Amino acid sequence: EFGHGDGDDDPQLTSPGIDESHWTDLDGLILPAQMYMKSKTVAEMKAWELVKNSNVELAVVNPGYVLGPFLSLDTSSGSLVGVRALLNKEYPAVPELPFTCVDVRDVAKMHYLAAVQPDAAGKRHLAISTPTSVSLHEMAVILDEEGFDVPTGKLPELMVKLIAVFDTKLQLLLPVLGKTKYGNAINGNHLMGGQWIDIRSSLSEQAHS
Repeated sequence: EFGHGDGDDDPQLTSPGIDESHWTDLDGLILPAQMYMKSKTVAEMKAWELVKNSNVELAVVNPGYVLGPFLSLDTSSGSLVGVRALLNKEYPAVPELPFTCVDVRDVAKMHYLAAVQPDAAGKRHLAISTPTSVSLHEMAVILDEEGFDVPTGKLPELMVKLIAVFDTKLQLLLPVLGKTKYGNAINGNHLMGGQWIDIRSSLSEQAHS
């Protein structure tokens, strides 16, 4: 995920959205809550700095919200936590929080392709299969249609904001509550040949895993 602060000038909120030329705005992050996002960005910047003017080739894969079957449920991954909250009915209704998504198997495939495709070197590759975001509520509806017992009512924005007073992670998502995010994976689509696993399959198989 990319971070750009709280302003409406966030490029994710205007079509066609972020592409591989965009970087997280480090000055717009809320620390220490978004330290993970900062660490990922700083690490990538350093990697590009290290290979500059060298013979070392670097290709980077930048995934969105990762879904799909997990090899192990013994993880605190944010991707797992979101769907698990739906399956466990941790909330009576579901907030309209947007995510640009990708299947974990596509992320793995992209890492392989980035390593073996000569034209991938020197590029960043967004791993986003949903150029228009899918909300957490839309995910709940998909799971319901696939036969899973999950809440499908929409959690009112006022209620979300009240819950966020006690939930730091939710506070960070308030700027995009009820909005649509966009992702334009130019290099990513080229690397994958435009072939992505459908979000419905990703959610269903994650729920079964």
